[in-house]
Amino acid sequence: MARILIADDDDLMGCMLQNALMDAGHAVGLLGNGYDALRTILTMRPHLVILDCDMPEMHGVAVLKHIRCDQALWNLPVLMLTGCRSQSDEDIALYAGANAYLRKPCDPAYVVFRVEEALEALRTSDEQVWRAAN
Repeated sequence: MARILIADDDDLMGCMLQNALMDAGHAVGLLGNGYDALRTILTMRPHLVILDCDMPEMHGVAVLKHIRCDQALWNLPVLMLTGCRSQSDEDIALYAGANAYLRKPCDPAYVVFRVEEALEALRTSDEQVWRAAN
């Protein structure tokens, strides 16, 4: 079970994802703006974050940049889930450090798959770091 935070101002999409991820066995929080998301990430340190690009108070890419600059959070998996469809929006998010860029609308089952994939990559990476240190 992973602790996952979804930050999306689209209530319907957020609830669909929250339910799909909870059905997959994860603990999931849902927030509607970037500022609250960043504050929660800094205090609660989830295992994975799903960010919308266009949110009130703080854009998702700005939240991502804060995460990547924090020594305690630099490797936190972040998936961008957004209605922004241009290649330049995707390039900006990936350059800022997003692990994946998913476009709305999307199948919640596909998001669960991408979440599981990102969590497994993190586990593998953590195991390799631990082995190298010992």
